[in-house]
Amino acid sequence: MVRFVSVVFLLVSFSLSALAEEIKVWTPTGGPRLILPVGTNQTPEEAAARYLEKIYDSSALGPAMLSEWLSEVTGTFEDLPERGNGGPIMVLLDNSFERHKEDVRVFNAQGADTYLLPLGAELALKTEAERARFRTKLAKSIDGMVLLGGHDIDPRLYGSRNTYSTNTAHARDEMEMAYAKALLGQSNGRLFGICRGQQMIGVTFGYKLHQDIEENLGAADHVDVNHRIHIDEGTHLSHALDGRASAQIYSLHHQAIDMDSNPRGKLVATATSAIDDVGVIEAVESKDGRVFAVQFHPELMSGAVGKAVIKKFVKLAKDDAPNCFQRIAGLRP
Repeated sequence: MVRFVSVVFLLVSFSLSALAEEIKVWTPTGGPRLILPVGTNQTPEEAAARYLEKIYDSSALGPAMLSEWLSEVTGTFEDLPERGNGGPIMVLLDNSFERHKEDVRVFNAQGADTYLLPLGAELALKTEAERARFRTKLAKSIDGMVLLGGHDIDPRLYGSRNTYSTNTAHARDEMEMAYAKALLGQSNGRLFGICRGQQMIGVTFGYKLHQDIEENLGAADHVDVNHRIHIDEGTHLSHALDGRASAQIYSLHHQAIDMDSNPRGKLVATATSAIDDVGVIEAVESKDGRVFAVQFHPELMSGAVGKAVIKKFVKLAKDDAPNCFQRIAGLRP
């Protein structure tokens, strides 16, 4: 009887493992390392071909993902390394390939093991059930996920009508939010955001956006501007900058999180713009410490401040462990 039960258990285990989606690292010729999901009865080559077919047929995603190096199935495929075998595994959730090489370089320079996850990669899988399982598996396999800059988020995702948002793509935004929620649903892993990435984190946590800070807040222009920010003491950003209360940063945005839209939310504002007195949010983190985002662009800054912020992202991901997060007290809601 014991032997029969053991055999049945092994058969069930084998059946479940055979259905499990795989995470492959695809390095196309001339391109960076990409995360590629591979489904049941698919080879990596077949998954890559399906991804390319679906992405270029997508009106929402195709134009953003056009590239010289990603037009056909070339390069190599390998397994994603296991956590703890080197630098923290960081996945950059990429909604366009405009700056991919520089983004990867700055994270690798701080000791991360960095990969790009192109939005739409999950289209390599055939069903939504497969895609959901893949998102969960990926979230359990990495130390940090970074949401990057890009075009405006569809206001429908935060229950508003479109007043000043441009170049929106609902399908892209839903995919990005699904990955963020998958990571937050696990006990491991940190979620980071840069510019649009901070805004997406805000929307994921139930906040609305100011669709244009000049029109909505009377704030100065933050597009392609170097300016100062005020930083709250005892925060991730303050620690990254050795306790400094202000810093010079580079902004490239016209939208921002509306913290007043969710006064009981789980995010706290940790920095504001010093250009004006209307409180444009320049950094947030979650009350449990798992989330850290900035509205500015540290990856595009050549000085010590940008480097220190990226270094902090990587350090937080490296130090990540289940149930190690402490609630933040005393910060501005």
